[in-house]
Amino acid sequence: MGRAGRAAGPEVDEEPLPGAAFLHGDRRVLLFDSLRRKPRVWDLEKQRLAGEVAKGGIRNGRLSASPDGRRFLTVDRDGLYLWDSADAKLLHPFPAGEGKPGEDFEAIFSRDGKQFLALGYRDGSARLYDAVSGKLLWKLVGGSAVRGAEFAADGKQL
Repeated sequence: MGRAGRAAGPEVDEEPLPGAAFLHGDRRVLLFDSLRRKPRVWDLEKQRLAGEVAKGGIRNGRLSASPDGRRFLTVDRDGLYLWDSADAKLLHPFPAGEGKPGEDFEAIFSRDGKQFLALGYRDGSARLYDAVSGKLLWKLVGGSAVRGAEFAADGKQL
């Protein structure tokens, strides 16, 4: 037990972060608290902070992470940010657009983790990105805003 009868573990703030998710082969934990504080990556083996996310947060307590846990996304009104789970290094930013903040970004990874679909752009589009290169693959525009989607089990269709 740590100080004042609390369990030993990540003490990066006085107040604990209520959300947590295992990442990167269960060797790292992402600690988060919606958009109020910066998410942090905790290394379980070394019992220390591995990195802190510099931009964005986890919207509504829903973490968007690749199935293998190697990458995760944070969001804010300016865009989405793709991070490496090993050290919380920013891999790629995905801006909302000049003078066009996003409304309520959300992202869904493909089952193989190689792509993700981003929703919540002001123009109502959904955008499919390559999760490794950060390249925009498709911009999907419908008659109204795209509010939800899911990858098919084979990962070839949305």
